[in-house]
Amino acid sequence: MNDFARWVEKHLDVPYLDVSIDVDEPDFQPLLDEVAPGVDKSKLYHKRMTDGITNVVLKCQVDVPLDDHTLSSPFLIRIYGSATEMFIDRKQEMLNHKRLHAIGRAQPIFAVLKNGYAYGYCPGRPASLSDFSSPAISSHIAKSLGEIHRRVHVPAHEKPRMFSQIRSWLDNVPESYSTAEKTARLRKHVDMASLRKTLAHLEDVVCARDPETCFCHNDLLCHNVIIAHDSKGTDVQFIDYEYGGVNYCAYDIANHFNEFAGLDVETIDYSRCPGEDFRRQWVTAYLHARDDDATETHVNRLLKDISIFTHVSHLYWGAWALVQAAVSEIDFDYLSYALVRLDQVPPVIQDTAIKG
Repeated sequence: MNDFARWVEKHLDVPYLDVSIDVDEPDFQPLLDEVAPGVDKSKLYHKRMTDGITNVVLKCQVDVPLDDHTLSSPFLIRIYGSATEMFIDRKQEMLNHKRLHAIGRAQPIFAVLKNGYAYGYCPGRPASLSDFSSPAISSHIAKSLGEIHRRVHVPAHEKPRMFSQIRSWLDNVPESYSTAEKTARLRKHVDMASLRKTLAHLEDVVCARDPETCFCHNDLLCHNVIIAHDSKGTDVQFIDYEYGGVNYCAYDIANHFNEFAGLDVETIDYSRCPGEDFRRQWVTAYLHARDDDATETHVNRLLKDISIFTHVSHLYWGAWALVQAAVSEIDFDYLSYALVRLDQVPPVIQDTAIKG
């Protein structure tokens, strides 16, 4: 048993399989032998999900009863993207998943593989941009996030690592890309010295304000918000906690508000991000879900923190995408996405919104 297998056994209490799943020609039999003995792979049907830009996710359906097995159907297999260890702590991701499952906010993990893991499917549909701006749905999103921020225990020694992560990504942006065209765009549009200066200033502003920290999702875009309707009403669940961890509560909200603009580079539009009245209503619902007093003073302070973290979010994903543009094999225009996000980060000397 290798060190990682021992870690899985100790911290997750699920089987570890020393096998990889090939995205193009997957062999599911070793996984089935472990979590659904006696089920043949010919009874399993799968399709590739299309929304992810970090990993590949396969949705699997088993065409036989699984009443006596650990596995439930349908289920998902997350297959890690190329070089994603530069962006994601995979052990932390699975611990996040376990934490959220313990409070009924994530499906169970069934098994861990060399290049991913199998876990339960969350029923429902991914949110749309119109859902984000809908008062009825957005209030459920606010309440769900407030519940997670309130209920997930964070050990006292865990602190936010967001600024050091951004700094690390900036340090790993290559001087050139695989094509001359991409390299020319990088050198024309990205001023690394200016980005580092802005990052340092933002960090100083945040440290001076000392905002509250909690367990955060950190990536609440549309396809990570699942909406389900039944006889009891509307339920909102979050999925994909790979970027989750201890962070500033206001960052999680600011990052979500930025996602109102969309993800498609061709149609992304930051004028869709919510205005003052919407933000105030959203934050009030969020604070009520946290059992916090939604006083005007409390709401105003949180809104101010959110305005600061709006810039941090753009810098975070801009730096992330600059590195992804060099290493990812997923079909997504990371460089264009990086330039769009970084264009939302004003030069520090001109920006009054990020002054403490």
